[in-house]
Amino acid sequence: MNLSSVIFWTLIILLGLAGLVVLIIRNASQHRKGLVALAEELGFTYESNSPELLEQFKDFRLFLPDPDCIRQSVFNVLRGKIGSATVWLFDYSFSIRNSKSQHDYTICALRSPDLKLPYFYLRHKWLTEMVNPFSGKKGGLPEPHPNFMESDEDEIDFPEDETFSQKFVLYGKAGLVRPLFDFDLRQHLLPFADLWHGPSRVEGNRDTLMLITIAPIDSKAARKLIQRITNLFPLLSQRTGSW
Repeated sequence: MNLSSVIFWTLIILLGLAGLVVLIIRNASQHRKGLVALAEELGFTYESNSPELLEQFKDFRLFLPDPDCIRQSVFNVLRGKIGSATVWLFDYSFSIRNSKSQHDYTICALRSPDLKLPYFYLRHKWLTEMVNPFSGKKGGLPEPHPNFMESDEDEIDFPEDETFSQKFVLYGKAGLVRPLFDFDLRQHLLPFADLWHGPSRVEGNRDTLMLITIAPIDSKAARKLIQRITNLFPLLSQRTGSW
């Protein structure tokens, strides 16, 4: 290949990379504008970043302290009140040390004194065989965090409800979590099995409920995620008296 050909193809590659960067920046800008508009519509506040949320949610699986988890960022943060609950919607990303991959999520969290939840973690069945980046084991839970209510989680199945058990994997202390997930709650959660239009994970601990979905999502999907958590909230708050 002669010098002119090398220069030509180098320019083509550089132009392609530049176009990709412009596209990423434009999409990020549109995503941010959509969330700002959603915050105004809902009467929520908007912050471009809020790193203190990492500390607030450190009792949740996705935010467990891990030395291999680097470049964590919390951004595009919406925050507001719905009744007795404080609701956040935000983007979260992190990388694993010695890995080129980046993990991106959009998270909706709800915190209320009306919730007194045993720790539980619900995910789609198809995630069972995926490698857990925190534990390095397929289908395994991370090492228990000292602030967790319970440290001896079980994998909980429902032989009487094949539909639910075929779609989801549920972890928690069986004696507390199984009664919480009664028929009505399981039926309410079944639409969450639509992986591409709903949260991929649901997690609860004490006064906080969290829905986690793979990012990026647009403002329409973000609005739906907030609606899903607010619909789920009263169903769970009615069941917290016996925990």
